[in-house]
Amino acid sequence: MGEFDDVIREFLIESREGLDQLERDLVALEETPEDRELLARIFRCFHTVKGTAGFLGYAKLEQLTHAGESLLSRMRDGELRSNAAICSALLETIDAQRAMLLAVEASGSDGEVEYTALTETLLLLCRGPEAELQLAPPRDATKYHATSRRSLPAPSDEMLVLPPVPSLAPRAGASSRPRARDEHVITTPSLFPGRSPSTPAAALVPASPTRGDSAPLGSSLIPRELDPSRSAAASVTPPDRNAAHVPENVRVDLALLDKLVDLAGELVLTRNHIVQLAKSREDTVLASATQRLNFVTAQLQDGIMRMRMQPISNLFSRFPRVVRDLARSCRKLVRLELDGRDTELDKSLVETIKDPLVHLLRNCVDHGIEAPQLRVARGKHPEGRITLRAFHQNGLVHIEVSDDGGGIAIERVKQRALERGLINPERAARMSDAELAALIFLPGFSTADHVTNVSGRGVGMDVVKTNVEQVGGTVEVDTRAGLGTTFILKIPLTLAIVPALIVRSADARYAIPQVNVIELVRPGNASNGKQALEWIHGAPGFRLRGKLLAGM
Repeated sequence: MGEFDDVIREFLIESREGLDQLERDLVALEETPEDRELLARIFRCFHTVKGTAGFLGYAKLEQLTHAGESLLSRMRDGELRSNAAICSALLETIDAQRAMLLAVEASGSDGEVEYTALTETLLLLCRGPEAELQLAPPRDATKYHATSRRSLPAPSDEMLVLPPVPSLAPRAGASSRPRARDEHVITTPSLFPGRSPSTPAAALVPASPTRGDSAPLGSSLIPRELDPSRSAAASVTPPDRNAAHVPENVRVDLALLDKLVDLAGELVLTRNHIVQLAKSREDTVLASATQRLNFVTAQLQDGIMRMRMQPISNLFSRFPRVVRDLARSCRKLVRLELDGRDTELDKSLVETIKDPLVHLLRNCVDHGIEAPQLRVARGKHPEGRITLRAFHQNGLVHIEVSDDGGGIAIERVKQRALERGLINPERAARMSDAELAALIFLPGFSTADHVTNVSGRGVGMDVVKTNVEQVGGTVEVDTRAGLGTTFILKIPLTLAIVPALIVRSADARYAIPQVNVIELVRPGNASNGKQALEWIHGAPGFRLRGKLLAGM
């Protein structure tokens, strides 16, 4: 029985890893439906999950995955073409598979929930574009029925046709270069069918529905030359193209890894003790052995610490799906750009900052990026851009979440804070724009007029600040009216070992984290021969660069 449990445990681990990759690949496939290699990789993953689930007796998981595999099989054979409806249904299938895997882990079975409606939807999509018209309108825009199911010869109420805007300049680099490997396009077909960044706004007009191929949902409203599946962007290499190559890894239990870190810490303390003893004795043999011990211990500590580190790409890879669903829910056009995916961070911190980053992305999509028609009216490109960037600086990991939206309305923030009694008029008059913008992190603060399923309750930004500060980090906000907003998270590399400066005051010793030390100054004799310390009314003081620092 123990051996069978190991098989199930391995199945859970490998299936979850596969589903994570599947989610990324499906978002990329929606962007590049012509990528046969990507489609084949998605099909193989579905096939593997289905086969193993059937072998282990998880009938519900096998049945649902088989329906998804059947849909993918028709796409792989060229009988169907990837579109928004198909990708959305497959993404919801992944969510259902994850739920069943959780049930397997908790109870040993694949759960009591029936996924009949989802299975029927997958089988219906297998029948082709005509069958898609039978799908019901969406109840919740965040689900897989996120786009309009109406595909009529004439424009519907949900179709947006923009007027010509002569002054609208294309986004820098949008048409002159292919999309970078780490860029994901999140579009809303019911708003801009077939819209690509290089397409003029005036070209968004309905076309005759004389299409015989399996076009994306809503593509009967656009001419063939504006079909995104035939545009230049369709030939771009999708993100994570090399994800199929999996390096050789060994899975290590986190409890064991934490124990190794603790033992490494104890070894470092013992090493320091021996180094101090060696300094007090004139023994060359002991000094040589101590030097070697010091070197090996440092290398061992560094290696164990690196075992806890993982590239932030493991976290970033979850966000294209998040932004995709949010963009559809808010009926906006959004492009997500990822930078610094190789930046390493402690695994425990990766999990800690996941929720703050999700809240920041939701804020950027819902509050930051304007509606497409409003962006055009302001002379912007209808497609908004969100940039997620990570890098190391001064012993900290910096994570920036930027958007090119309308920026934070400082006056509105001030007025809402005054209405809720968070600040008084006298203080509001003295506060700078940066201080006013920081009020959005207060618990319960929101500028939204209505509560939606995305925002409005005033808890998201509070979660960001609280979670980041719990791990010793800080959050800053920089906003410019009409140009966008940037949130900057600064967090430590790891919490396992924190380099510190030990200082003594009287009989007490204090450890100050080195990242918080700005400057060390040693008081001594001044150039004129006088003591650098000054006594003022019996209290010591030190004059640094003309400024008197008083002692306690």
